Amino acid sequence: MKASDIMTSMPAVVTPAAKLFEAAEIMKYEEVGCIPVVSDTVSRRLVGVITDRDISVRCTARRHSVGCEV
Repeated sequence: MKASDIMTSMPAVVTPAAKLFEAAEIMKYEEVGCIPVVSDTVSRRLVGVITDRDISVRCTARRHSVGCEV
């Protein structure tokens, strides 16, 4: 079996300008723990990923506001 056999070919994504709560909402809706961060929604060039752990450790645990950005 190859990764391509089980991967999601067009995953939900966010851009670097997205608010953290937007990424969290997508994770909840899609039932995933990781969202690709792309340069823009047209090219979808991967620039990173954000995980539910990233949100917990880097935002919630540091008591940042709801409007934190990715």
